[in-house]
Amino acid sequence: MISLGKILCMVLGLTIIVIISCQSLLAQSAPLTDSSAPFGIALKAKAFGDSIVLRWAPTDGIAWGVSRRKGYTVYRITYGFNGKVDTTLLTPTPILPWTLEKLNTLAAGKDPYVAMAAQALYGKDFTMTSKAPRSLVEEIEQQSDAYNLRFFVAMQAADLSKKAAEVMGFRLVDKAVTKGMYYGYIVKSDTASEGEPLKAGITKLVNAVPAKPLTPQGLEGMGNDMKIELQWNRQQKGGFDYFFIQRSIDGGKTYQLLTPEPYFSSYNPALDKGGDRLQGKVQAVLRDRQVFFDSIPENYVDYYYRIAGIDPFGDTSPYSEPIKVHGVDRTPPSRVIVDSVANIFLNHIFIRWRDPEKAGDLVGYFVARGSEHDGPFYPVHDKLLPKSATSFIDTTASAGEKIFYVVASVDTAGNYAYSMPRMGLLTDSIPPAAPTGLKGMMDAAGMIVLQWDANKEKDMSGYKVYYSYNPTSNFIQVTQYPVKSTLFVDSISPTTLDRHVYYKIVALDKQGNHSDYSAAVDIQKPVVTPPSAPVAKSIYSTQKAIITEWIGSSSEGVLGYEIYRKKSGDATWDTLTVIQQQPFGAAFQYEDSTACQNQTYIYAAATVDSTGPRSRLSAKVSGYLHNGFVLPRPNKLKAVYQKEKRSIILQWAGPSIAQPYYIIIHRGVGDGILAPWRSLQVSAAESVDGSTKDGKALAVKNSFEDTGVTSGKHYQYAIEFHEMNKDNKAVGKSSGKSPLSQVVNVQTN
Repeated sequence: MISLGKILCMVLGLTIIVIISCQSLLAQSAPLTDSSAPFGIALKAKAFGDSIVLRWAPTDGIAWGVSRRKGYTVYRITYGFNGKVDTTLLTPTPILPWTLEKLNTLAAGKDPYVAMAAQALYGKDFTMTSKAPRSLVEEIEQQSDAYNLRFFVAMQAADLSKKAAEVMGFRLVDKAVTKGMYYGYIVKSDTASEGEPLKAGITKLVNAVPAKPLTPQGLEGMGNDMKIELQWNRQQKGGFDYFFIQRSIDGGKTYQLLTPEPYFSSYNPALDKGGDRLQGKVQAVLRDRQVFFDSIPENYVDYYYRIAGIDPFGDTSPYSEPIKVHGVDRTPPSRVIVDSVANIFLNHIFIRWRDPEKAGDLVGYFVARGSEHDGPFYPVHDKLLPKSATSFIDTTASAGEKIFYVVASVDTAGNYAYSMPRMGLLTDSIPPAAPTGLKGMMDAAGMIVLQWDANKEKDMSGYKVYYSYNPTSNFIQVTQYPVKSTLFVDSISPTTLDRHVYYKIVALDKQGNHSDYSAAVDIQKPVVTPPSAPVAKSIYSTQKAIITEWIGSSSEGVLGYEIYRKKSGDATWDTLTVIQQQPFGAAFQYEDSTACQNQTYIYAAATVDSTGPRSRLSAKVSGYLHNGFVLPRPNKLKAVYQKEKRSIILQWAGPSIAQPYYIIIHRGVGDGILAPWRSLQVSAAESVDGSTKDGKALAVKNSFEDTGVTSGKHYQYAIEFHEMNKDNKAVGKSSGKSPLSQVVNVQTN
């Protein structure tokens, strides 16, 4: 009898590594009875026409331990063509494993699997380790492992040898059958008396031989460096679990057996957990495929492979159709050594390397760049550099980012080997391009939204935003820090008088280089605040008209001015005319030739904005059209505010006339009408500057102090001269007078 050591070596030689591997006989069993027993008997049948072979086995080691003592009882059920069903007991005495005495009658060594079966049945020790147990739990675990190994060896021996299956009590040949008939079989073991009931094995089949014997399916080959990997389906229609593998080196004329013992690649579900771990990936392949590796003497030579399968009945199938495979070179060339990486000009980086070995199958080099030491790396040129190359200049690098270079050696088979990474440093002095596509808009609340096109430089840091109310003056920076986005929101007061605001953008790279300004965008502000009103400068009369003079508005966007008039005492204004826009802040006048003589009129003006809004009315001035003027117009009127006295001093030049006259001072406060306010009488002796009377110098009446002023108000003044009659009495409005002087304005504070 073969020793246990030899049996264990045989088991290992068959690459049976895991005890939990399932045999196809067990996995492909027919439906069992409805018994609630946890274990049972797996049964399979194979038709040969003149006979039917049955193979069975318990589904678990515990079931085997009980059933081997009780044996197996086999029933045949015949389904007749007339609907008759006959049941026949094929084993009046249960089938038991062979006794040790009967096994010793066999010739030793002729069938190693019979020896394996004998050792499984009657061997004393199947302990898998020589290590003594340290505890009762460890001793129980070792005994459990040993028993599982014993069961596995028994099942494998029965799969690989018809005689071993007979020795185990797992095989029966039924020759009392008719070709073409339909049969059913039941195999059970009377184990209920020992407290371990087993579900019976049941199967059905037609006693017909397949027209073409089944062969292993799915054989494929993959060429590697001096090695061939074969794969084929784990699940086979023929129920094959073990295989013989052959190879031909003469084009398929003759084949040599690569596996003297049946081959089986194990699969461990416990290790098939997916993920990226290598062990998990290997088991994921083994779940569906058998795998075999063959070492070959030479690459690029065609080899032919074929396989035959062994089914659970111990029968070997015909060989499969051969496949042709050859090995390929997977050995990469030697690595080059990168000696230097230097920034030689602007964004030009010079890489130099050397190849100490320079393999015979070398075809050239690739230079690749990455932003991290560990990659990934991407080629910086399209075509392979020749194998004579020892340097390369990269002109596509960007400053402000980490740069690492590797040089890849490439051989004729497409294998490549990277050099060790080498860091490069790019000194950046090239600014980005000026931003383009700047546009913006402003709403009535003063919110401005700017948007522009993103720069294409890879080392961009951000953008700075600048503004100005004058496109030709200096622009002021808005942003404290570079803006990463191409969208920026700013806000300004919508009530300022400026009608336009201008923005420019500057791009920055990671080295702090600034681009030129972008083109300015002109954003027109919605008009929220009406324009300022014009200021009355003077009003006077000629013989035919009343003339008003104004100082234009200081606001932007002025379209023109509307002139209004009403008679003294009326409530409604009449619009006389619209004067077109004057140069910014320039004075303008209006001559009212429609005024009637001897009538007092009140005038005002308003600024009209180009977008429609109008200013408030200006200060009002009054005028009177005389029949004619006798006295000259007062000139050199000026007004000076004396803050400490809270008074306003008026001064003017007196007329060069000999007759008596009096002075009318016109005053307006705030938006009030410029109207007659005070009269000053002047004697004839005082009327001429520097004149004398009786040899005495006479005073000249050419000033007046207004002591009734209030701080924080706006005042307007004008004067006119009126002649007096011979009795030094004031004459009516029809008498001679001068035109009204120029209007002067004073702001108290």
